[in-house]
Amino acid sequence: MTTPRNSISIILTGSALAMAPNMAAASTSFTMYNTFGQGLHSVGTNKQGAADGIRAPWVGTATSTTLPFGFSGSMGLNWAVEIGGDTDAVEISTADALTRYNLDADIDTAKGAWFDGKQGWAHNTDYGLLRSSVDSKITITPSSVNNQFSNFGITIFTGMDVGATYDRHTAWNGGLGYAYDQNGDVYYYTATKTDSNPSGTQGLDYLTHSENGDISFVARANQIYTIALGGNDGKGNFGPHDGYVLNIQASPVPIPASIWMLGSGLIGLLGFGRRKQRDNVRL
Repeated sequence: MTTPRNSISIILTGSALAMAPNMAAASTSFTMYNTFGQGLHSVGTNKQGAADGIRAPWVGTATSTTLPFGFSGSMGLNWAVEIGGDTDAVEISTADALTRYNLDADIDTAKGAWFDGKQGWAHNTDYGLLRSSVDSKITITPSSVNNQFSNFGITIFTGMDVGATYDRHTAWNGGLGYAYDQNGDVYYYTATKTDSNPSGTQGLDYLTHSENGDISFVARANQIYTIALGGNDGKGNFGPHDGYVLNIQASPVPIPASIWMLGSGLIGLLGFGRRKQRDNVRL
């Protein structure tokens, strides 16, 4: 028979578990990089001729032909991150690729690739994948290497591309849902900043975005996320280019105040019950 006191103990145990941080193994996070364009970072190159994510060898995966997280789509992936614990930190950069794999990875983007005042452009937008083995709050902080621009736009999608229809020669993040030609004339509809599946991708559900660089979101355990980023610093979705660094920090998911209140209230109730029991014994 379960007594009220036992019930409270069971609930308190559950509350304590809910309030406890994820206890994952330390330092199991790592980065992976596409080898296409190595040695060409931050020297004015663009990605019009870049290989799609499934075509170029990778480093950091099981073999050079193994793609991150079983990726099977066609969008131009540049990198991927595996987060192993909710206090881990990793960096995406050419410097990180050199340190880990002796690879001069092509980690760059253009000044207006994410948004140039009217639209962004796919082939100068960089794409990465992120997966965490535990529920974590992920904070991404970007910076440029050579100060060609100072502001970034970042979009987070749940899922990864699973189709064969990605087109790098497309605008996205159209301010009003339209793409513009070089004369400033509207010539077709394009994805807005909150649309899913931009540039012909399939399997990407819009989650959140930042127009001012830093961004945080809650990554659920073993869910794969796509990260699209580029400059958001005025005209120039074709240039100037600059290398970038992404600092990616995991932290425990904040505990909702309601759980703390529930735990505190039950502790108080249990204490009251014990005092009442002692008083009854004295009588």
